[in-house]
Order: sequence, then C-alpha cells, then structure tokens
Amino acid sequence: MVRPAPDWFSDNIGIGGTYQQLTSPPVGNHWWSISLFNNDDQGSVYRVYGISAFQEGGGGFLAQYFKGAAGTQVASCANLRADYAPPSGQIFLEGPNTIAGQFNPFDVNPDVGLVPCAGFDSAATMPGAPLFIIPVGYSLKLVNPSSSLQVAAFFYYQRAAN
Repeated sequence: MVRPAPDWFSDNIGIGGTYQQLTSPPVGNHWWSISLFNNDDQGSVYRVYGISAFQEGGGGFLAQYFKGAAGTQVASCANLRADYAPPSGQIFLEGPNTIAGQFNPFDVNPDVGLVPCAGFDSAATMPGAPLFIIPVGYSLKLVNPSSSLQVAAFFYYQRAAN
C-alpha cells in the first residue's frame, strides 16, 4: 500500500472552509463564491488534496483560479493537528447576490475544474494527488452554477515549497 503525500507531511496540512445559509431569502436566484486564498509569507504554494462541498441547488461548483482575494474574509484556516499553530490560508466569500438573472455574477474567470456535489447532499473529493496548486497571492474560487440558498466548501491542503 502506498501512502499519499499528505500522510508524509501531515505537519504542513491546513484545513478551512465555511457554511453559509440564507434564512429569509429574497425572491430571485442566489449566487455565491467561496475561495481559499494563499497568503503565505514564506512563498509556499498550496497543494489542494481534498475539497468537501455542499449546495442545495445541485450541479457541484465550478473551480477557478483568481489573482488576489475574492470578496470578504469569513475565516482563517486551522492546522490539521490541533496542537500546532494555524497555517497561512484564508477563506473568502462573495455573496449572496440575489438577482433575477440566469448566471452567477461571480463566475468571471475560466473554469479549471468541477467539484462535485449533488443537490441536498455533500461530497468529498480526495483523490490522493493534488487537485489544484495555488501560488502565493492567488485564490482557488468555487462558484455555484445553479441557484442555492445554502452553500459550503472546506479545503484540505498542504503548504509546500514552490
């Protein structure tokens, strides 16, 4: 049995994410983006090994790279090991934006992947190899392609030398 890379470097594993819900939704479509921003001051890239995602609209999340931070910071990341200091890494949120239009206004960059999750179910994608690599100063941004009152995304990443 071959152990995946994060198992060898578990002292450099960061985790972070957010869950958001509209409790009194206005009429219209509900658009969001959740992103992991690399703010590492040592020049480390983030190798994203897993994403756990949920949106009740279904269809998964479109994944995009974004230069800079997108939206408002809603969380800092934690170390996988509880007694270690928090790593770099910040979670940002755009939305909710409620408009009558058919398209997510936060869907502005080319898509580089699709993070699966069915409507009203969550899904965890952890293939054992990096899904995405985020350089310093960039974000991995997830945008919902279908309207949703609730969204969540949690990232599992390794800080690694460039």
